[in-house]
Amino acid sequence: MSSASDERCWNGMAKGRYLPEVMGDGLANQINNPEVEVDITKPDMTIRQQIMQLKIMTNRLRGAYNGNDLDFQDASEGGPGAAECPG
Repeated sequence: MSSASDERCWNGMAKGRYLPEVMGDGLANQINNPEVEVDITKPDMTIRQQIMQLKIMTNRLRGAYNGNDLDFQDASEGGPGAAECPG
């Protein structure tokens, strides 16, 4: 079904209809998008690391909310593998 707004799109050369099918949201749907190059076989490690950190923090915050004592290391104290000073 076409509407009047279909004719107001820029097709790259002039006003006209957008002819390719509009793909849905998400990486998996973009495989069939002719305008986007996507390689879903190669995971984005940065995003995976961020997801893992969010899951860890969510679990820690959930534990804190439930009254559990948690050992949070301040980012200014260094991360894993940082040298520790004897106290």
